[in-house]
Amino acid sequence: RNTAMGRDLRPVAGDPALASLLRLSSPTLPVGGYTGSEALEYAITAGWLADEEAIRSWIGGRLSHSFAGVDLPLLLRFRDAFERADHEAAVAWSRTLRALRESFELARQDAAMGRALATLLADLGVESAEPWRAQELASYPAMFALGAVEWGVDRDAAVTGFAFAWLENQVAAAVKLLPLGQTAGQRVLGELLDCIPAAIQRAGAIEDSRLGASEPGLAIASALHETQYSRLFRS
Repeated sequence: RNTAMGRDLRPVAGDPALASLLRLSSPTLPVGGYTGSEALEYAITAGWLADEEAIRSWIGGRLSHSFAGVDLPLLLRFRDAFERADHEAAVAWSRTLRALRESFELARQDAAMGRALATLLADLGVESAEPWRAQELASYPAMFALGAVEWGVDRDAAVTGFAFAWLENQVAAAVKLLPLGQTAGQRVLGELLDCIPAAIQRAGAIEDSRLGASEPGLAIASALHETQYSRLFRS
């Protein structure tokens, strides 16, 4: 027994599920998440977003609308399907997600990240990820949900980690594209973290027939980004 000033310093058992969630949510996960700005690059290049307030409004709006109306509720449905080992349901929801993507570019990014995560999971011994390696309908939310189920991450933790990972990636992209600064980026991140619970609550209450979102600005920016002459991000 090791002590210092009377306190027991024996190792404390960690939470394997929490560690797995942090692993799935990490920006260093090798799935290519850092290569996508999801139309932020065009919006900034075109002058639509020029300062911290505009960035906060754009990302916050997306979190409350398309992310809470599409990605988060479908993540929950994917998790339920994988928990039941219902492959047909997972494929059906994958078709729905593909149809709801605003542009070819966003659909392609989602598929590329999904297959990359499927490959990673399969290489790490997750056998149920194997069929998704070459699945055209593979998506990042689906494979995140599969990883969460296989690694014992509970429903609430999985959806919170997924939301944080997306939000952090969007803020990181904005910091790279604008002379925003790391401190301003952390301000934006901190303020929008407070919006995650409401987004999750909305996602959990959405019925199947109400899935979707209308964001014409995102659709236009993403479509124009596909042919943008010079760019840092794939999407």
